[in-house]
Amino acid sequence: MHYDETTSEWRDLPNGARADRHLFAIPDIHGHADLLERMLSHVGRVAREQPRTVVFLGDLTDRGPETMRAIDLALNAKTQFDHHIILPGNHEGMLLEGLDLPLNTGAFHFWYENGGSAVVDELPGGGTGTPEELREQLRCAFPEGFLDDMRTAPGHFRCGDLTLLHAGMRPPVGPDPAEARKRFLAQPLADAPREHWAWIRRPFLEWRGGWDADRREVIVHGHTVLADRTFDTASEAAVAADHVESHARLSLDMGIYDYGQLLCLEALDGRYRFHLVTRSEYLP
Repeated sequence: MHYDETTSEWRDLPNGARADRHLFAIPDIHGHADLLERMLSHVGRVAREQPRTVVFLGDLTDRGPETMRAIDLALNAKTQFDHHIILPGNHEGMLLEGLDLPLNTGAFHFWYENGGSAVVDELPGGGTGTPEELREQLRCAFPEGFLDDMRTAPGHFRCGDLTLLHAGMRPPVGPDPAEARKRFLAQPLADAPREHWAWIRRPFLEWRGGWDADRREVIVHGHTVLADRTFDTASEAAVAADHVESHARLSLDMGIYDYGQLLCLEALDGRYRFHLVTRSEYLP
């Protein structure tokens, strides 16, 4: 298998916005460990200018063939970076509910039908047994500490004027936007409503009013795939990802499952750029 690795030109963050550390943000992996491995190798060759932070934006799990190895790679990335954060996504939320809630709630079946079947296929013997037996096998199969870490992980991470989270932010509307934002970000991962930091699409994707009075804040997210094809270069992918001027957000999910490509954001001081790894001759 051949992989292409490209990097876009630097761009300026708006209105004097800045990242307060050398940041790398990696979105939805969905069990495609090969692309994550190549991306970590690629960004590992980027010149170190400040202490480096990597933030995974959730959805390491499900759909792809190597969820367990993808998680191992993400966990072991702490040896490559000075700071290391793994945020949960809606697929981690579905997984935890599938493992934790009674079987009669349907949560395990819902997770299984929404990408979890690929994780079950990774179990020894391809995953055989009753649903309760499969749940116990899964609890033992995940890397040590990962499930507990996802249960207690924060939903977002702030890096200067960048706010990173899985799906998006509630627009600042209503009589007390600051309080509404605080409640929105404080929502637990479990039993998430659809207007939630791990699930939201509308009205987040349509919001053009900025996120703070100075219009400095930029939301960095995954979850929603805005790509419609496999891109040849990071500069082409940037057209689909970069909505800073219009919507004050950066949408990093390039459809790793459908298009065999992974985009990473790099931000340093008042600049940002993109790194793209693409699997050649990818067959969905």
